[in-house]
Amino acid sequence: MKERGSVSVFFLILLPFLLILALFLVEFSYYRFLFHRHRAQMYLYADQVLSDFERPLFLELGLFAVEGEGDPFHDPLSESDVLKDSILRTMEGHLLLEGVYFAEDLVGEFMREKMHIELEVFDLSGLNRELQSILDGESVDIPGFLLKLAASSAYARLEGVSARELEQLLLAGDLEAIRELSPVFVIKEEIRKSYSTFLEYAKKYDVLNVLGSYQLADYAVDYLGYSLTKAERDTLHSEYILTGVEERTLRRALMTAELFGLRMVFNVAEILVNPQLREKVEAASFGDPRLFILETLVLASAESGFDVSDILQRRPIPLYKGEEGFQSFSFGRKNYREGWAYPDYLKIMLMLVPESWYLSRMKNAIEHNFEADLTSLYTAWTFHEEMTFTGKVLPYEMIREIKGGLSYVYESGFIEY
Repeated sequence: MKERGSVSVFFLILLPFLLILALFLVEFSYYRFLFHRHRAQMYLYADQVLSDFERPLFLELGLFAVEGEGDPFHDPLSESDVLKDSILRTMEGHLLLEGVYFAEDLVGEFMREKMHIELEVFDLSGLNRELQSILDGESVDIPGFLLKLAASSAYARLEGVSARELEQLLLAGDLEAIRELSPVFVIKEEIRKSYSTFLEYAKKYDVLNVLGSYQLADYAVDYLGYSLTKAERDTLHSEYILTGVEERTLRRALMTAELFGLRMVFNVAEILVNPQLREKVEAASFGDPRLFILETLVLASAESGFDVSDILQRRPIPLYKGEEGFQSFSFGRKNYREGWAYPDYLKIMLMLVPESWYLSRMKNAIEHNFEADLTSLYTAWTFHEEMTFTGKVLPYEMIREIKGGLSYVYESGFIEY
């Protein structure tokens, strides 16, 4: 009896402490619940704010930004680093699509040449267009579409519905059910991750920043366009990014000179490297080195004049002409089988523009073309609040900061704990 009585007294003493600990754990769990709920609500609100992005800016330039003023908006496009990172993020997706289209062309060529099958197996955009044609009630070869659907499984996936379910709905003719599901073909996440890994390694070993320079140049040409073959006079195009000149006539003259200089470099290099051309120039110079240099410059200048004229008329000119030779030695203009067009040469020249000049001119071009104030177009929204929790059972008060935010540009966000 004494032993049982001693144990009872021990538990009577310990029980209040256990109850206090249990109440503390319950209240702390409730506090954690309130904290995470509040933070989730802030992120939902941040997502709602950033969902109201400027549609014209995105549709025309591929840039995400939301109009605002002061806190809690951050990282305006007027900041050069933010604009640069926004462009590079846009071009990462752009280059991924270009890689997929390149793979599509290779596979399509293999199917045609080796298997004699006319089938665009990896046409991702074509699959979406054809699916939309089905939903619009147009006449489409459904068996052929299903064959493409099966072939695309190596690189594409469906969002909104599984491939098996889509196949069943198509065979059943239930187009209304497909419209409600809103299926769309997208690139597989594995390919995106592999592509991201490739970019990380490419940037790591790209000491000269060739990839970044190419992405900036590619963006200027693909999104701003080029004006030498267009009639618009009030819009700044990629030639402005290259020259910094807004006046159209002067800009065209500078572009012609830039093209002439670029082709001059390639033509001189080819005379020195191409054995056939070198022999002809050496024969004309009678073995005199000074005369050889003069002949080289004269021939390269004449050839560059032909090249620039053809490039401005949208004719392709190869960087290295090889066996096809110079136009200067032929009667009439040559039609080269392959070559680089005006946009390709424009990208080469844009890669040589200093980054600070590029970004400054790009900001001016965006503001000029869209009458936009980049200082009020933001790419991030952040929040910083305090949450006060007062215990209902135990007399204590806890204050916790809640920091975070969302960004179109930076993946890490601004979360702090």
